[in-house]
Amino acid sequence: GDGYFFSTTVFLPALKTEKKNPESILVIWDNSFSGLQRNTTKELDFLSKYILQLKNAEVNVITCNINTGAPKKFKITNGDATALIQYIKSIPFDGATQLGKLDLSSIKENEIILFTDGISSFGEEEIKFGKIPVYSIISGTSADFSYLDFVSSASGGKLINIGEKNTEDALKEISTPSLTLYNYSSEKDISAVYYDLHHNHGYGYTVSGISSQKE
Repeated sequence: GDGYFFSTTVFLPALKTEKKNPESILVIWDNSFSGLQRNTTKELDFLSKYILQLKNAEVNVITCNINTGAPKKFKITNGDATALIQYIKSIPFDGATQLGKLDLSSIKENEIILFTDGISSFGEEEIKFGKIPVYSIISGTSADFSYLDFVSSASGGKLINIGEKNTEDALKEISTPSLTLYNYSSEKDISAVYYDLHHNHGYGYTVSGISSQKE
């Protein structure tokens, strides 16, 4: 062949820093019928505790099923998310999922929290995301993990599976900045290197490519 394929994982020391608290958040609530399969109780517990942690913030909520709803604005003071949580609880689950209706390329908020299983059942499937970090929250066993991981990682956010961890650990994860790999160097002749732009799993990067040397 033209070289030797390799793949390796480089682990980095755990970060002690916390990311800057956002002043504004966009919450996207997937209210399609499949949302009944999610653990929405745990999702709302996570959201309310995150808001409590932030203390003061502006939160906009939009729904998403076959279409996206108009934004509903909440001004959070002293971490009180009561009105926000009550509003989300009142949203009925109905209809198909069309995630392609989400155009996040011009969002002005500091971060996006996406509650969904990531599975489109109608029409356009691809979310249009921009430079605002997307934190995809998964709570059920049925979800498109790889796609939501891609959306989150590519935007500088994270995929957080609260179905597999307790709320406290999930809060630590969303409060820790993402790692970004900007460059690499090697003493060997290496070509066609592939690596994640952002990596949030265990503070490591999986790097693969082609080397002219066997070892």
